[in-house]
This record gives sequence, structure tokens and C-alpha cells, in this order.
Amino acid sequence: MAVVVGGAANTFPASALAQSPAAASAPPAPKRRPPVAPSDGKGFPAKPALEADLAALDDEVAAYLQFRGDVPADGASRLELLIDLRLIARWLLAAAVAERPDTDLQVAAVLRADELVATAVALPTQFKVSPKPTPAQADAMAKVHALSFKLPELKQVRQADDVCREVGQLLVSAAGPLPAADRQIPPMRPPAVLRPPPSTTPDRKPKRPAGPPAAPAGDPLARAAALTVAAPLKKQVLNVVTLGMSARTDAAIEADRKDAAAIAAVADRGLEMAEGLAQGTAVDAAARPQMERQLADGLALFADARTRDAGRRRLSALDDYAARLARVRRLNLPPELRQRLAPAFAYAGQHPDVAGKLLETVEGYLEACGRMDARAAATQPAALGQREAKAVAEAVKAAAKAREEFLADAAVMGQPGQRVDVAGLLAHADALRQALDAVDAYEKVPEAVRVLVTTRPRPAGALERRVATLTSALLDPRPSPGKDEAARALPELVRLADL
Repeated sequence: MAVVVGGAANTFPASALAQSPAAASAPPAPKRRPPVAPSDGKGFPAKPALEADLAALDDEVAAYLQFRGDVPADGASRLELLIDLRLIARWLLAAAVAERPDTDLQVAAVLRADELVATAVALPTQFKVSPKPTPAQADAMAKVHALSFKLPELKQVRQADDVCREVGQLLVSAAGPLPAADRQIPPMRPPAVLRPPPSTTPDRKPKRPAGPPAAPAGDPLARAAALTVAAPLKKQVLNVVTLGMSARTDAAIEADRKDAAAIAAVADRGLEMAEGLAQGTAVDAAARPQMERQLADGLALFADARTRDAGRRRLSALDDYAARLARVRRLNLPPELRQRLAPAFAYAGQHPDVAGKLLETVEGYLEACGRMDARAAATQPAALGQREAKAVAEAVKAAAKAREEFLADAAVMGQPGQRVDVAGLLAHADALRQALDAVDAYEKVPEAVRVLVTTRPRPAGALERRVATLTSALLDPRPSPGKDEAARALPELVRLADL
């Protein structure tokens, strides 16, 4: 009962639409549905099989939608017919998925969808040997196109029969004169009287608003035109951005404004993701082509009102990347630093289980770098004693070393033969913060001693001698327990003085 729409037979030859040497290349053939095993052993699992067929049909529709604008005018109506037949089949399959198993409606919907897909598969062969469509044929194909926009909610078998009967009659006209023996189409079922489904398209054009809603900062069309991504993705981004701008301009009533806002939001989001992919931000080079195809398919489906929900679902699969991209952009990195951290961001995309911790580590590292840069630009404290000045210089040196080691490891993260992980970067970031804390503490030691001496600790002079001993131990280049004690005790001395 499943409808398998993939395979070489569905490959779309652009030359079938119009004999033109400039016709576009064929879209990739959709994947076949993988075998579906019964989940409970009680029979054929109709719903998961039909859901897989529906997803495969969406893949095929997305591929055909991306050929809009790439075929001559004579072939455009034929391309739309191939799309429209699949969309009507998709309407039937979606109803079959939602229906209870083995009902008349589910069986009839699947059979009708199978017939429509088989017709769509056979048409390109017919187009190859057909002359250019006549006005009557083009008009019939336009009526199929209009019908695909007003499909009712499918609740009864006779609704499917009526739609398919109308499509069949229009296809007869689109095919041209038939032999006498084939002119009478047998009825699918005894005729039934049905009121035509209500049109969802308003007859009158809405009035323009007094002023369009504010557009986002920057020129979206210029940004889209400047994208350095695969041609199919660039085309779909330009298409959706244009659609979003038109929606903003033409929205007149409240419902239209809500739709316009939703379209504009998807357009902005698609443009931002395309820009991120173009810059290689937070994406591995090997994964980028697949993500570009996925984004192009989602935008192509979204741009057509009949497949807008399917497009949203395709785009939602990229939510993790969109969130990761937004988080990276909020860092506002200069180009050189963004390039050095790019492998770490790509690693986050390859390892979603540690992506959050990795980005948090990078954010903490950048915060520490900002603190270090601010200290260098600020007015330096009063002159320190020789030992304190040397301790501060050693701590600054340690901070600079940790800062560079973080970048060095981030630059090779995920590369073959490298074992850099999030824990390693976190250790460098912690070392940087600890070194900066030490710098702050060592600069404050002389003032802390002056404050504490006012409390008259006993024996007299013991505090000063203790600080001198700790500072000397701190300056010893060799590791020792005394040096570790000094690194702990001097900051505690400063905190005590603050209290």
C-alpha cells in the first residue's frame, strides 16, 4: 500500500519541458524509502511507511521547486504541472497518514496518490515527443495549478474522487486531442453531488497599508546577492528574501500582517544561516554541502504556500545550527580571532553532546581576554616593590601563555591525529583566569599589608616577614609546596584586608 516515489524513473529531465540547450540540469533523484519493520508484529505498519513516503515526496517536490526560473517560458507550465501533481498526491498521502489504518479513506487516498505520482513520472517522457503546449493545453495546466491551492480538508472518499476526476479531465485537455476510443473517461464511482470546496484565495486584491512595517537593518537583497554558497541555495535565499519583502509591503489586514511577519522571520533566519554557512561559521567543511542542500530544500518548500508547513519542518531540523550560529555571532569576534576559533566552532557542530560546554568555555575565555586587555589599557597602580613587581610580571607572563595555548589548541581541534578536547580548552581558560586573579592580588599586597598593620598584629613585624617569605617562595622558578602555599596565602591576605 506504500507509495515509493524515488528512483531513477523520477529524475527530472529539463529538456522534457522544452527543447532548449540552455535547460537546467536535473535535480537529484530522491532517496527510496528504507524498509520499515513492524513495531508490534500485528500487521503491516501503515503509518510509518506512509510517513516515510511523504518525506520522500517532500524531497522530490523540493528538488522540482528549485528549478523554477531555470526553464524557458514554454516549459514553465509543464514544470508547474509536475509539481502540482505531486502536491495533490502529497495532500492525499497526508490524509492517509492521519487516517485510522485500513479505512476506506486511507486505502483510497493511497491508491489515488499512487496514480498521480505514476502520472507525474510518465509525463516527462510524453513531453519529450510533444510540441510546445498550445494555449488550450497551457490553460488546462493552469487550472490544475489553481486547483492545487484550494484542496479541502480530506474527510470523505468522494472528496478525493472529485478532485482526482477534475485533475484527470484537465490532464486530458492538457494532453491535446485523444483518439476516439479514449475520449470517454470511465467514472471512478457513481456520481455524487458535491458543493465545490471553498476557495482559500481572496478574489480581490487587498489594499496597501498606509506604510509598510519596518524592515530589518541592512539590505537583505544585497546580502543575499553577495552570498558565496552553492547556486541552488543562493537562488532560494534570494527568492524567500524577496517574498518576505513583498509580504511586508503588501500586508493590509491583521491576518496578512501576521503571515507577513512569519514569512519575513523565516527569510531573515534563512539569510543568516546562509551567511553563516558561506563564512564556514560553526560548521565542518565536510558537513557544509549537506547543510546547504537541506537549507535550500527547506526554503524552496516554504516559499510555496502549499508546502509551507513542510518547509518549516525541514528548516526546524537546522534549529541547533541556527542557535549555535547566533551564539557565535553574539561573541562579535574580529575576523582574525574568528578564524583561529573556527575549528573549535566546527567541532561543536560535529559533537552536539559537548557543544554547549565548549561554547561556554569559549565565552569564559573571551571574558578573561577582555579583562586582560582592559588591565593593559588601564592606568597602572602605584610603583611596587621589587619582589611584588616581579611576582606581577610572572603572573602576567603565565596569563599570556595560557591565552595563546587556548588558541593554539582550538585551532587544531578535531583535526586528524589531534587529541584536543573541551577539558583541555577549559584547563587553559581556568589557568588564564587564575593568573589574572594572581596579578590583581599581587598588585594589592603592599596596600593590604598597610591596612592589616593598623590592627597591630603581634608579634610586631611578623606579618611583614611572613609576606616577604611568601613572595620569595612565589618567585622561585622551581615547583615546591612553599610556592603553592604562597599562591594561596597572598590572595587570602588581600581578601582579609578588604574585609
